[in-house]
Amino acid sequence: MFTNENSADAVYGSLDEARWSMECDENGNVLSIWWNEGTCHLMGYDYDKEYF
Repeated sequence: MFTNENSADAVYGSLDEARWSMECDENGNVLSIWWNEGTCHLMGYDYDKEYF
């Protein structure tokens, strides 16, 4: 059981998992997208660079 999002990030980070999430409004329009370092690596992006 995780106590907060940071705890989950620590566990998934140690497993080198690719995680992402997307927030949409009630009409299905994308409001935000979040991905961790593993997802950036998988997609070929530099985690430390801002793309948008």
